[in-house]
Amino acid sequence: MRYSPSVRFTAIEEIREDLRTEYEILIGKKRTISLMKNMGLSAIYPKKKWHLSDTDKDTRKFPYLLSGLPIIGVNQVWGTDITYVKLLKGFAYLVAMIDWFSRYVVSWELSETLEIQFCLNNLKQALNIGTPEIHHSDQGSHFTTL
Repeated sequence: MRYSPSVRFTAIEEIREDLRTEYEILIGKKRTISLMKNMGLSAIYPKKKWHLSDTDKDTRKFPYLLSGLPIIGVNQVWGTDITYVKLLKGFAYLVAMIDWFSRYVVSWELSETLEIQFCLNNLKQALNIGTPEIHHSDQGSHFTTL
């Protein structure tokens, strides 16, 4: 097996699969997590209970109005979202603004933290290039707090 405290980030399913194939040991996900914790290992992906994309419960949610809307031109709709980028040691966050018609990446920003400022920097960078008729996001907390 290739796991040690020096390799902190590892996939739970990868460990479970190795235990099953190499040692014929069948254990559940929760037991694997418990053993990983004892060994000082963490999962690559955030645990479900973090709900990183959840909006603040007090924040107003807006209805999805783009259903059925034909996207017929550049700068009609820009969409933005945050994703994780796996690095050799840990991960980073990437926010990108994409034109839905051309699929052109209007702007992007990479950050080691999930601070709101990096989303604002990305928006400012995009608005220096042009202005969309509609700006769409998943209404996650980074896009609804201001």
